[in-house]
Amino acid sequence: MTIAMVARTIQLIIAPVVMISASSLIINGLINRYTSIGNRLRQMSKERLEIVWGSNTPLQQERAIELDFQMPHLLFRHRLLHRSVLGLYYAILMFVIDMLVIAAAVMFDNSYVATGAIGLFIIGMFTLAAGVVIAVSEVYTSHDALRYEIQRVMEVVKENPSPPQ
Repeated sequence: MTIAMVARTIQLIIAPVVMISASSLIINGLINRYTSIGNRLRQMSKERLEIVWGSNTPLQQERAIELDFQMPHLLFRHRLLHRSVLGLYYAILMFVIDMLVIAAAVMFDNSYVATGAIGLFIIGMFTLAAGVVIAVSEVYTSHDALRYEIQRVMEVVKENPSPPQ
């Protein structure tokens, strides 16, 4: 194998490396959201248990109604992020395998293996795209729980301008 062939092989392998880097950056942001929502769900679960096992004031009853609405919604968003992150990790796996297949195609000068490398790269791109689409759908629905809580509080304040005794 000549130096020119080694240089060309390295250049061929660079495209999957760039996609791995891009996927990693996206995963980084999604993991932060995933962790944040998971922590918020744990806090809400603890708050809900405290309401169930504590005294039952009107304020706590109202908060229980809000939690009962918000927790399933946050759990759905958490599941979307979970799927998105998994999809992106699968895309990275496809790109890593693709790099190995590209190297094998060059080493063995086999057009079938080279075609397989292109196929793996395309599969990786589709997997990456699917992960991003799922993440976009999670972001799209992310304001619903907050909007519900604010609207609910505003309704309660309209109905009861002074706090219950």
